[in-house]
Amino acid sequence: MKFDFSKITVPLVLVGFFLTGASALAFDDLTTHPAITDEIVDFYNIFSEDKLSAEEKEWIISGVVSEDTPPRWVNHFYDPIHKTGWTGENTGRVPAWLMRYLAENFLSFTAPVPAPDWLHNQELQAEYHNYLGNRTWEKALYEYANGNKKEAYVTLGHTLHLMEDMAVPDHTRDDPHAHEARTITGDYGSPLEEYAKDFTRENFKVADELAVKGMTPIQRGEVDNYFYALANYSNGYFFSKDTINDPKYANPKIIREDEIFGYGIDKNGEEFKLVKIVNLKKDKFNVDKIYTLLEEEKERFLMKNYFSRLSREAIINGAGLIELFHQEAEAIIAGQKPVPEIFVKENGVIKEIVTLNGYIGGVSAVGEGAKAFAFAKDSYSSVKENISAGASKIASVASSLTGKITDIFSLEASHSPEGGDGLAAAMEAATSLSRLNLDNEVGEVVDLAVFDTVVSETAESSSNLSFSASITQIQASLEDIKKQTMALMEEDKKKKNSESEKNQTALNLVKSESTDETDTVRRADSSASRSLGDFDKSEADNQPRIIFLGLPYSGFGGGAAPKVSLVSESEQGEDQEEEDEQETVSLSAPILSVSQCDYSLATDGCLLATTTVNFSWTAVSGADHYAISKNGEYATTIDLSFTANISDFSDYNFSISAISNATTSATSTQTVSIATIPLAINEVAWMGTQASTFDEWLEIKNNTDFIIDLSQWVLESQDGAPYIQLSGTIGPKEYLVLERRENTIVTSEASVLTYGNGSSEWAMHNNGNGGGEEILLSYASTTLDKTPAISGGDWTAGENTSSTTRKTMERVSSKESGSDTSNWATWGTNIEFIKSGQDAEGNSISGTPGQCNSVSFNNLNNGQSIYQDSTLEEGGCYYVSQNVQVSATSTLAIEPGVQVSLYLDDLEINGILNANGEENNPIVFDSFSGTPTANKIKISGNNGTSTLDNVVVSNTGGVKLNNGADLEITDSEFISNNAGIELNNNSAAIIENTTFASTTNEAIAAYGGSSVSLASSTITNTIDADAVSVYSSTLSMSSTTIDTVLDGDGMGAYNSTIVIASSTITNVLKGDGIGSYGSVITIATSTISDISDGDGIGLYSNSSATLSDVIIENVSDDGVVVAGGSEISGNATIEGEETEY
Repeated sequence: MKFDFSKITVPLVLVGFFLTGASALAFDDLTTHPAITDEIVDFYNIFSEDKLSAEEKEWIISGVVSEDTPPRWVNHFYDPIHKTGWTGENTGRVPAWLMRYLAENFLSFTAPVPAPDWLHNQELQAEYHNYLGNRTWEKALYEYANGNKKEAYVTLGHTLHLMEDMAVPDHTRDDPHAHEARTITGDYGSPLEEYAKDFTRENFKVADELAVKGMTPIQRGEVDNYFYALANYSNGYFFSKDTINDPKYANPKIIREDEIFGYGIDKNGEEFKLVKIVNLKKDKFNVDKIYTLLEEEKERFLMKNYFSRLSREAIINGAGLIELFHQEAEAIIAGQKPVPEIFVKENGVIKEIVTLNGYIGGVSAVGEGAKAFAFAKDSYSSVKENISAGASKIASVASSLTGKITDIFSLEASHSPEGGDGLAAAMEAATSLSRLNLDNEVGEVVDLAVFDTVVSETAESSSNLSFSASITQIQASLEDIKKQTMALMEEDKKKKNSESEKNQTALNLVKSESTDETDTVRRADSSASRSLGDFDKSEADNQPRIIFLGLPYSGFGGGAAPKVSLVSESEQGEDQEEEDEQETVSLSAPILSVSQCDYSLATDGCLLATTTVNFSWTAVSGADHYAISKNGEYATTIDLSFTANISDFSDYNFSISAISNATTSATSTQTVSIATIPLAINEVAWMGTQASTFDEWLEIKNNTDFIIDLSQWVLESQDGAPYIQLSGTIGPKEYLVLERRENTIVTSEASVLTYGNGSSEWAMHNNGNGGGEEILLSYASTTLDKTPAISGGDWTAGENTSSTTRKTMERVSSKESGSDTSNWATWGTNIEFIKSGQDAEGNSISGTPGQCNSVSFNNLNNGQSIYQDSTLEEGGCYYVSQNVQVSATSTLAIEPGVQVSLYLDDLEINGILNANGEENNPIVFDSFSGTPTANKIKISGNNGTSTLDNVVVSNTGGVKLNNGADLEITDSEFISNNAGIELNNNSAAIIENTTFASTTNEAIAAYGGSSVSLASSTITNTIDADAVSVYSSTLSMSSTTIDTVLDGDGMGAYNSTIVIASSTITNVLKGDGIGSYGSVITIATSTISDISDGDGIGLYSNSSATLSDVIIENVSDDGVVVAGGSEISGNATIEGEETEY
């Protein structure tokens, strides 16, 4: 068998790539990992009351970046199917046996372990003491409990990195991805990693979007469960490049194909592009079908599908993991969980630390002296031994291959480590060999043995093969390595010089052999450090001190492996003195201002109608520079102002703090909201109404989330008549209808103001007979909105062909230019059943005063059922044209401000409905009818919990739950519906802070084993049934009022269990306050009053009731009736008399 020469040459160069780590990472450690972690923290902060600060976020991100320090990454793999870590398979033309050999003999100290093992394996991580050491989950908890928050969060970042890697199929399907080494291995690497590199902290912002879609941090109870869940997800639903249809894995499966793609199903049942199909012509008659993940740069359909799903899972799980970390750490502090046993390596020995507050890790100065001293002796000794052994072994191995290779490195193997040139040359060679990847700034001295081990062992292993390749090829490879690394060394030196010029500060942890323990922790400016081999040998003891350098603020692009530099003792002392002086300085927070906010359009915030905003701040004495956050994008500056160009209709958060070498000030923050069309002319009835052409009206819409003072706003026609000086305020997202004559418009949808009368000066045109006008809406004489200029004397839209066809002129989008003729249309252009309001004679208006315009409505999903997750975006208007169903595996998310009309049919949810509005921008379900209809929202099946938050349901059949459906309702209103909430067949509802008003039938009705929790709510004006009816179900009611029931009981209980606390039932006109039939009732601290034609409490058919501090008064019949074998106990005050049962 002829031996492939690459099996010898590949390892020689491959070592450099894999030692630097950059070639085998999952998500990129400088872009994607920080970006995902940034969003994890933001997502956690959305839901957590104890939010992480910006500084704490940066600590976590620095730990996330550092976890890829080589060779830690070899332990970042976990195959959940076979319970294995990295096995060396799928590395191009490099055989698995060789990769395993390299990994076990020099990439790591042992065979690589699976990521969940690495997460907890303190003894193994302690062996990595030269590569950041013990960064386990237990170590993070220990540091937090010990009060070292910075070290705790940095170490937590290491755990988050591991968890994020579990969201990468390459890491869970045993597929290393050495992209940078592809010319050697023949393996392209990971298409997902290459795609994800484009995402940074600046352009990857999804936390808010996930929250709006109803996602929340995942709670899994134990940290390992996050690893298992993510690993199973990425392994089971996605391919890696080299494991497509690999028989090792039963999933994922390609469920169907078209000419370009093969499709899979994700965990939500949604179909997505799983692989690309390439047909290669084999011969004249046959074609080979190839499945691949590789795409052209301009396509990337597959990786977009992969990354959007995988990153989402990483974020919602990562936020849950942070919450779990805080829970466990606080439990340790409270003494509810034992203190973790911690292992570190000191003086070459693994030691256990079990006493809380007996050890302070990281770079904390407190208690660090002894540890630093011991570590320095151990590390320095290790460096010297490796340099000496490495120099000798390289020379020996090279000579055995060819006598000429020794000259390549010019190493004097006989020189001792203190011997000057030999030491410097060996150190330079060691650094060079571990820095073959341009992205990694400086390697570590102790990695010298890597090169000689590979050369020696590879040559030895090849002796049993038919090796006949020329030795000169090996020599050429080594010379090429020499040239590449020397070039990189020169480039690194230039980079350091540039950094010194910019005076960037680096954090220096000095590990010295000094007996003064207080001198072991220090900070040094990066300009004080020098490259290996450049130290001054005339120093007092002629012995260098080892300093590990790392960027203090990795969020600005840090994350490289630790640097190694040498400084003298005198330099250490000078820097220590400087730091002692700096640490005594405190900084005041900059005073931040936006002068434009003095003229805010809103009464409750800074609302501006310009996209260019200037932020300025006062100079802070002692500050070197300022750290600013530009809407989440961090930077530093020495300036005292910043001008931002902000997107229209968006919020912009700007914050600033002053920074010196010693401290950081408190942060000043300013939020600015931008809306270039804050108020819009939204509808114009220039033709009047069916009642009269004099009854002209128009509508203004508030496009913002703010209350706007109208006192400086004017609405006028271009010719000056009419001229309308506005007054009062308009609320967030509200409509304001302006009528020419009083009582022209009757609508419950908006406020109506009269601006004039029937005289010609108030006419928008000549009494409805023609002649259009351009209408302007101005603030303080500045026009911010207007209708289109009149062309040919006619209005852009609207109709006045007869008294019965007077149709309004409607705006399509209130946030787009009002002067654009294409942004206007005649009412009914899309659908004529969408209308609201009545004129002075009671006729329906062919327009939509006070609500979304008819031309803006869309047929929900074009009348088709929904089979994938879908979102109705903020402010959209929809109608249900036929029975639209959401499949059992799908979620329909509805954003604030959306209006959905059930005029024609039901909306049926077999999956999940997440309708999450806002207090000032609710979601509206209605029917375009002035009276209740039968059409309703139906939610069926136990497929997850649906939510209605800040929702208004009016003139519909309400909401119906079937077959185990779960629903949570908060801060909502049910107004004028045929029914409120109906539950059937073991369904469940939690209802809080919700109002039910003017309901024809029951506001709440539960049947067949269902359960209801009702709190802090109000039920008023129930017309033709019990306000609440419970049949063979359970209900708990607290802090709730039932008021005015016209024809039925306040509450009817039938073979059910009812618990009532701190509630009131009053004004029941024809029925009992509570009527119980075969039910168990418990009532505490509640009032039943004003029962006009019935009993306060009626117990029938073997019911039982327990009363505690119940008041029953103003009852026409009996306060309490106990009949049909029923029982009662407890106490009540009935018509002023205390009664014991």
